[in-house]
Amino acid sequence: IMGQMLSKKYRTLYLNMDGFSGLSHLLNRKFTKDISDLLYYLQNGKKGLQYLMGSMVEKMNGLDILPPMMYQMDLISITGNEWIHLLKEIERYSDYEYLLLDLSDSVQGLYDILRQSSVIYCMLKKDEYAVAKIEQYESMLNQCSYEDLLLKTKKYILPDFKYAQITIDKLITGELADYVRNIIQEEFYE
Repeated sequence: IMGQMLSKKYRTLYLNMDGFSGLSHLLNRKFTKDISDLLYYLQNGKKGLQYLMGSMVEKMNGLDILPPMMYQMDLISITGNEWIHLLKEIERYSDYEYLLLDLSDSVQGLYDILRQSSVIYCMLKKDEYAVAKIEQYESMLNQCSYEDLLLKTKKYILPDFKYAQITIDKLITGELADYVRNIIQEEFYE
């Protein structure tokens, strides 16, 4: 939702780094290339990343998306340094103003990648399970010398929505979209 809204005003690229994103199904598209192709390209020292990336980018309601990895095993085999190198190359060779990463704990070097981020958004449900998860996450950050991540983490407790059924083509309408729109106005728009 945030990416689609930001893309109305800013050039925004979305990378889903979840082992099972489901985007191919949700968008009803079969991707011929995915992020692993970009990583392979970089690992082999090839130039022209922006051209390969440009041919891979998919659109979803105005938002540019790099197709996520199809296989979770590919995702967990990529090192944190490889991810950081890819992200820096995207930043260097593209004109995107925002790069949104949808991260999961399947990503190697997760905390080092988060250190490269300017803001970390945590959207939480208002329930005991979500509170326990965020408390464990914060405790781990403190114990492992990643306290700096706490300073750039913004937590939002999602209210209970009356109508929460969302389809991919209607992400920017409804109660959840209004909630995210308010966050974006506070955070991004002058």
